[in-house]
Formats: sequence, C-alpha cells, structure tokens
Amino acid sequence: MPKRKRKRLALNWGPLLWLLFIANFIAGMQISSATSITRVRVVGADSFDQDRLTKAAQSLAGRPWMKTPTWSVVEEAMRRPDVRTANLDVNLLGRGLLKVTYHEPVAVLAGVPTVALSSEGVLIPLRGVHEELPTLRLDPAARGPLATFAGPWEGRKVAEICRRASMADLGKLTVEAQPNGAVNLLLADARIELGAPDKLVEKFDHIARFRAQDPKLLTGGATLVLISPERPSVRNANGP
Repeated sequence: MPKRKRKRLALNWGPLLWLLFIANFIAGMQISSATSITRVRVVGADSFDQDRLTKAAQSLAGRPWMKTPTWSVVEEAMRRPDVRTANLDVNLLGRGLLKVTYHEPVAVLAGVPTVALSSEGVLIPLRGVHEELPTLRLDPAARGPLATFAGPWEGRKVAEICRRASMADLGKLTVEAQPNGAVNLLLADARIELGAPDKLVEKFDHIARFRAQDPKLLTGGATLVLISPERPSVRNANGP
C-alpha cells in the first residue's frame, strides 16, 4: 500500500510581509533624517515673546518626527505665567506649528503697574501701559506669589467684577478687594459697595438702572450700597 504524502502547511506570506514592512517603516520614521523638523511656525505670540518662543521651537531642528520632544517646547512656552495655553503639532514633512494664548488682563495691580489680574483670577506680569483697565487695590496678605492667590478674596469672581465694571462705563475706577472678601468700586467722586462677590448680574443691573434714572447719582461723594441687591440703597456724602 503506497505511503500517504504529508500535506505541508502553506505559509501566507502576504500579511507577514506587510507587517514587516510596517514595522520597518515605523522604525525608519523614528531615526530617518528625512522626517527631521526643519521649520516650526509660532502663532499667537505677542511681539515681546516672539524671540523666546522661536528659540524654543528651533531646539527641535534635526529631530526625527517620531522622536521630537514636543513636550519640552510646550514646557518652555508655559514658563511665563501670563501664557495660558501652548500646543505644538509636528508632521512627517518636517513642519511644526506652535500655538500659544495668553491670559487676558482685566485690572492693573495698584502700585505695581507691571502686574495685572487675569480674567481667570490669577496675577500675571503685564507689559506696556493699559490705562483703560481698572486698578485693583488688593490686601497685601492676599497677593501671594505671582500667578497665585491666597487669603479670603476670590480671584476669579473679583476678575469678573473688574470685567463687568469696565463694560459698565463707570470711568476710571479702583476695585477694592477687602481682607474680609468684600469688594467696593471706588469711582472718581462716588463709591459702590458690592459686598461679597456674588449675585453680580443683579448688582450690575442695579447700577445701570440707578444711573439711567439719575445720571448724577454717582457724584458728589454718594455711596450706592448693593451688599444685598434685594434692598439697594443710596447714601449721600452728608448722610442718608
């Protein structure tokens, strides 16, 4: 009886070769100079910060695409406390795009024109003159290190008050954050006591309404008391 021939298992080389090709391609991308970063464009940088960010981006020159330490450039970009976000994308063509945004200043710290309060409620460095912004008078104990805040005052809510005060067209004013957390608006010839930094919609609605009824209300040393917006009151300079 003739012996049966054993069937050999046919190896499907197609998928295996594709797998080897992909693995080789990925390895090549990691070390190939063909994908090296040649240019990184910086978008959103202020003029004073352009050189610093460009220099940080240039540190990636010659790095293969998949071995580009983008985190190092982002980390360097975020070293300035006034930088809000930084994001870097690179591609196979050797190009990169670094996008940065900055904190928006809403008030200048009294006595320190190079420091501002941001819209997020943190203290940030400020360059240039910003006469359009209100002045923030902050209790020294609440200042803390730059870009941080401490004490009873609520940075984000105070920033919202500064923003609303600017929009209310109250003229040049000072936002006073007291040690107990209460906030006052000091106008040229009047005062608005807001109390706790809450119910801001109602309080600023009252300011607009009172001014519409009597444009001369916030003059002559008068005080508009909005500590409780349900019971607003006005004190004249010489008494009730």
